Amino acid sequence: EVAIFGLEDIKKVLSELAPKHAANLSRAMVHGLASETAKEAKKRTPKNTGNLRRAIKAKRRRGKPGQPVSDVIVETGKTSKNDAFYWRFVEFGTGGPVPQPEQPFLRPAKDLIQSNIPKIAEEQFIKKLSAAVKREQKKLAKNV
Repeated sequence: EVAIFGLEDIKKVLSELAPKHAANLSRAMVHGLASETAKEAKKRTPKNTGNLRRAIKAKRRRGKPGQPVSDVIVETGKTSKNDAFYWRFVEFGTGGPVPQPEQPFLRPAKDLIQSNIPKIAEEQFIKKLSAAVKREQKKLAKNV
C-alpha cells in the first residue's frame, strides 16, 4: 500500500475552487500512479509468452468517500482473458524437487514508483489537470 503526502493540500485548494473537479482529479491521479506501477511491472516480467504481461492491470476500486483507491492486479481465473494464475510462482519462486528461482516484477516496480512519487504525482497532476481544463473548454465552446 502506498500513501501519497501533499495530496491533501492539492485537494484542499481544489475543493475550494471546484469540489466536483477536485474529486475527479484526485481519483484520476491515484489511478495514474497505479497505471504507472502496472506499466513498470509489465516491463519487468519475464518474456516467455506475454500472457503474464497482458494480465497486469490497474483497476479502480470503491474506497471511502474522498479517498480514491486503485490497485495493480494480475488477472486470474477461468473467466479472465489472460489467466496468469502462476504469477505468484514467478514473483516469489517455488520450492520442491525442481525449485524455480524468484523473478520479482511487482515488488521492484512498486519500490521504483514509491521512491519517485513526488515527481510522478506532479506529472500526473499536470497531465490530468490539463486534460480536465481542455474538456471544460470544449464543453463551454459547445454551449456558446
